[in-house]
Amino acid sequence: MKEFNFSKKVKPLFLSFLFGLIGIGIGQKMLSNETESILISHCRNLNNQNIFTFNKLSSVNILDNKQILEGLEIKKSCLKYISRKKLDEIDSLNDYEINSPEVLFEIIGYKFRLYADGFNETENFRFNSKRKFLISLLIFNVAALALQAIFLKADSEDLEED
Repeated sequence: MKEFNFSKKVKPLFLSFLFGLIGIGIGQKMLSNETESILISHCRNLNNQNIFTFNKLSSVNILDNKQILEGLEIKKSCLKYISRKKLDEIDSLNDYEINSPEVLFEIIGYKFRLYADGFNETENFRFNSKRKFLISLLIFNVAALALQAIFLKADSEDLEED
């Protein structure tokens, strides 16, 4: 009677299954990150529209635009995509004493630039993370396929012996 060696088959198959699950997990994380990337893109577009409006207001009398200028604010939900350092810089601008509409105009313009920088930094960080996730997903998928090949080779050896 022939002795059956399961470990030669089960270990590669189990590891292949495990790497496949890890790959699925990485894929799910990438999908979740892509959803957040869409939200960041929306916030960035909102800021771009505010900048466009702000630039158009520069050709109009500033004194008449104070209410409009104060209305050009970024959504609170977008602030979570800006680093703490940038938010601190923006908060320090809020503490600045405004003694003329021109100063208010300059402060608001600088805030828009800080928001834009913050969104750019976040998008760059997420882009680099996405690249690392894709590389790791590729590695786990290739490893899973290689382990399945080892399993199939071990399984076919048993067939050849019969």
